[in-house]
Amino acid sequence: MRNYLYLMRAYQWIKNLFIFAPAFFAFQILNPDIFFSLCGVFLGFSLVCSSIYVVNDIFDRERDRLHHTKASRPLASGAISPQAAAYFAALLLLLGLFMICSIVLYGGGGATPFLTNTNRSFDSSFLSFYWLQSFISSNFILPNAIFIFLPICVYVFLNIAYTLKLKHIAIVDICVIATGFVLRLFIGSFAAQVALSHWIIVITFCLSLFLALAKRRGEWQVSHTMRPCLQDYNLPFFDCALGVLAAIILIAYILYSIDSSVTIRMQTSSLYLTSIFVLLGILRYLQLTFVMNKTEDPSKVVLKDRFLQIVISLWIISFFVLLYL
Repeated sequence: MRNYLYLMRAYQWIKNLFIFAPAFFAFQILNPDIFFSLCGVFLGFSLVCSSIYVVNDIFDRERDRLHHTKASRPLASGAISPQAAAYFAALLLLLGLFMICSIVLYGGGGATPFLTNTNRSFDSSFLSFYWLQSFISSNFILPNAIFIFLPICVYVFLNIAYTLKLKHIAIVDICVIATGFVLRLFIGSFAAQVALSHWIIVITFCLSLFLALAKRRGEWQVSHTMRPCLQDYNLPFFDCALGVLAAIILIAYILYSIDSSVTIRMQTSSLYLTSIFVLLGILRYLQLTFVMNKTEDPSKVVLKDRFLQIVISLWIISFFVLLYL
């Protein structure tokens, strides 16, 4: 049982907290129906993600045996057979989809089915899968709840393609990872029925690229042959790209915080004050990347680095105070 739990990589579930972001920025995170439904979607989608991790480990088991830390993974070490892992992946996928389906259709234990919630907060910069939802709804009779599976299906198929081929193509590999984080935003957007602005999408995509590049840089430092795509990277490229992305993230966040449509919608002109925590977080991550070489696994970095945890906590608290109090 311990090997199967390890195979799920539950510590990676921290990435799925992005599902809560749309509701947080739309002042809906304190709505108990939406919050608890999002918690259910978070858990269900995390099981879906774990099933993909298992599939990835099945295909990568031979390469993982040559890695200094991945060699201890259940499939690479032979503790679990590929066939058993495949059945386990299918079980996780079905459980995750069933959980999400139950919540969005029946409201999860008395909560309002959130895809029938009419409390939306759209703005002029709205961008999401809703155009496709509108098209399908106008031509077919389907329950609104079914549309949350659009970004989920895209995520699953994209990551299967990533496992089979795309992760071996330099630059494409990190773009797929970044797209996965944006899809998490769309899942949260459908879940809470709130809109996404282009600012949140751009910042999330660039931040995800930044983290993915830092991860690849850490892997490159360990071994150039760990992944086929690493042979098409080098340190000058990593360092230059990380610097550019760090600047884009900070500038985009500052522009977002002073944008007139944002300040009017959020009823505060002090959002720019939270930029200091974004700057501190970026500087710390650059230090971990360039000086300490500790960014091979971003999820573990966030879970272990006290400095980052404090900065992220202060950013959340400051944003919460400005938006909700």
